Amino acid sequence: MRTRIAKYKDLSAVCRYLTAMHERTGWDFVPINPKVLRESVVNMIRTQHLVDVLVAEDDDGNVRGVLLASVDRFFWSKAHYASDVHFIADGGGASLLTAFKDWAHRRQCTCIVMAVATDDPRAEMFLEAGGFERRGGAMVCFLTDRPEEKAA
Repeated sequence: MRTRIAKYKDLSAVCRYLTAMHERTGWDFVPINPKVLRESVVNMIRTQHLVDVLVAEDDDGNVRGVLLASVDRFFWSKAHYASDVHFIADGGGASLLTAFKDWAHRRQCTCIVMAVATDDPRAEMFLEAGGFERRGGAMVCFLTDRPEEKAA
């Protein structure tokens, strides 16, 4: 399994994968608009530094997972965090998560915040195995010292 940042040449494969996997997301009550999906993915691929499309590919070059990664700032702090706009994988999920941590660390994020429904224990266990812990309605992975540890 290979994980990398998607390029424009990957656009069709990424959109096909996201469309095929849509019913597994829990968001399938909102139908996909192919034109909007394509425009959104194009914008993420072309945006530099704060948003990227991470893909996991099998040995044959087939997309097996997509993580739409973004960086934002806590509105009450100068600290930045990474979050997933969308994360779906039927293979390569662990390698995507590792790549996401590396991506966020290179962008000087203090943590990764991922929203996970409380009724999705498999996703929660997967993230816990990857170093995340539940904080309120999100799963959080600290990439630097925790803020309370810095203050001590």
